[in-house]
Amino acid sequence: MILLKNAVKEQNRFFAIQNELKIARDLQNSILPLVPPLIERLKISFSYDPIDSVGGDYFDFHPISDTELGVLIGDVSGHGIPAALVSAMLKIAYSTESDHAKNPGEILNKINHTLKGKMQGAFLTASALYINCAESYLLHARAGHPPLCLIRKNEDQLIESIPDGIVIGFLDTLNLKPDRIELQPGDRIIVYTDGYYEARNRNGDLFGLKNWNQLLLATKGMPIEEAKSYIKNQVKTFLGKSKFDDDLTLLIIDFD
Repeated sequence: MILLKNAVKEQNRFFAIQNELKIARDLQNSILPLVPPLIERLKISFSYDPIDSVGGDYFDFHPISDTELGVLIGDVSGHGIPAALVSAMLKIAYSTESDHAKNPGEILNKINHTLKGKMQGAFLTASALYINCAESYLLHARAGHPPLCLIRKNEDQLIESIPDGIVIGFLDTLNLKPDRIELQPGDRIIVYTDGYYEARNRNGDLFGLKNWNQLLLATKGMPIEEAKSYIKNQVKTFLGKSKFDDDLTLLIIDFD
């Protein structure tokens, strides 16, 4: 009888945890974009895949006008509910500072000021973009985040934007120097989190940045949704039966 009661308690505890995780997952889904914004000359596709019920990756869009867009992508260290709580704080900080969306370096500094000392030992990498379609340029600032990749319609080489910048949460001021990139019709902009290129297969082989960059370049000329599916499927094929061990976020933006 005692064993039965203990089994019932454990089962009830399991169901309670599952219910709490579902609530957390629903809450996190509610702070992420459901559909891409409509901006003249841009086509946007995105993918978000946490390895747990909830994750530490975050992304958002801030439409400024019909031809201007702010973009943020972030990756909180760790996984699960603790990382998801920090990503929720990032959502609030980004929404609060969205008036600075035209200045990616400034908005990352503002986010750093808001979150520093409040992440319980976690840290955050992030990239912020400002895209001006009327004047055909983008600004990119990064705080320790993987490079922004640009694919040109008539070029066979991947262009990486890697402006200086330390991760969010350690220093009072980040001293960021954004890159300015002149855009050309047919350009493809890709930002992502490191879970893709840090994936390992059952043999322990790392997918790696070189393979990742070659994979992105191979999408040149593909329709945007096809490109997204191709990228994800190629990395999954490399993994085989192995599972990803990090959250995955991928944003693709085509400029026409």
